[in-house]
Amino acid sequence: MLALHPFGETLPKAENRITVKGSPLDQYGVPIARIAYAIGENERRMSKDMYNTTLEILHAAKAEIVPFEPGRLEPNGSAIHEHGTCRMGDDPKRSALNGFCQMHEVKNVFVVDGSAFTTASEKNPTLTILALAWRATDYLADEIKRGNV
Repeated sequence: MLALHPFGETLPKAENRITVKGSPLDQYGVPIARIAYAIGENERRMSKDMYNTTLEILHAAKAEIVPFEPGRLEPNGSAIHEHGTCRMGDDPKRSALNGFCQMHEVKNVFVVDGSAFTTASEKNPTLTILALAWRATDYLADEIKRGNV
């Protein structure tokens, strides 16, 4: 048995975001994050194209194709390599984090996971996440020594 899993990313959109404004508090008094996420026409067209390409590959290989639901998009959170919810960049108006994964607006918060990516890699982001985390912690240690954090 062979399974093909095409990959396509959701384009960044201002409407897709995580917020805490107006959300209820958890048992510790911390606002609960709200996730706003929706796919667009680009993602629907991309999915159709990926499935058509997958079918071409399987037909060319003379594979027996088991029934599947063409064009079905997996729900948000179904993959483990999701990125981009807390974008890194120089401009605080267009990104949440600086180049050291430190929040522009909350200087004592560092986000050291795949959410700092501006876009998604297709495979195994673990080593990049590790490198960014290491760089962030070196920077954090220096900032603590200087009394900035």
